[in-house]
Amino acid sequence: MAGRTEVRSSRLTLHWSSGGTEGAVNRIKKIQRQLYGRAGFELLRKVILLQ
Repeated sequence: MAGRTEVRSSRLTLHWSSGGTEGAVNRIKKIQRQLYGRAGFELLRKVILLQ
């Protein structure tokens, strides 16, 4: 229970966010789902770098 209150209070007091990283990870996961079964790592890499 004490851990939860620390997390909540840190959200309100810290001035940084991991939103940009989370967005990039979600974009990569979306691309992986679209290419599932069709391509290997090389094509996945090219698609990510082109976007």
